[in-house]
Amino acid sequence: MLRRYVQGRHRYYALEGLMVIGQGDAPIFVPNTPQRLCFARTCYDHMAGELAVTLHDACVGADWLTPAADVGSDYHLTEEGERVFRDMGLDVSTVRARRRRFARPCMDWSMRRSHLAGALGAALLDHAIGREWVRQDLDGRALRLTFRGRQVMKRCFAIELPD
Repeated sequence: MLRRYVQGRHRYYALEGLMVIGQGDAPIFVPNTPQRLCFARTCYDHMAGELAVTLHDACVGADWLTPAADVGSDYHLTEEGERVFRDMGLDVSTVRARRRRFARPCMDWSMRRSHLAGALGAALLDHAIGREWVRQDLDGRALRLTFRGRQVMKRCFAIELPD
């Protein structure tokens, strides 16, 4: 089965049937990227990398983000999810009022899985920088998770990250 994923001006294709033909012969994707960029970085105006994919998976796994029925978003933030983000200090109603898709997946090139984009993803990155959960390198896109950020990931998202 051929699946197409549209992300901005990029198109990604997945050929599921070919996995059976070349079982075990397919090379494992290993990014040739500095570890600090693979762990956490910006992707346009939202967070990407291992940290962002883990956050995305935690939000989906906790049923805070579910597939949306409306065309303005790919995800719906549940009442519980809204409470969690509000308790973190994120003003979800202001984020919803922005003139863009609210929450959507974005394919992460280093992990080959989705991280959170859209207005909610951008607001989460701004909030994380403002609260000093992450610090952005002055000369690039890399983000560094702070001790405070590590505590928030554990407390709010039940995410344990290696030092």
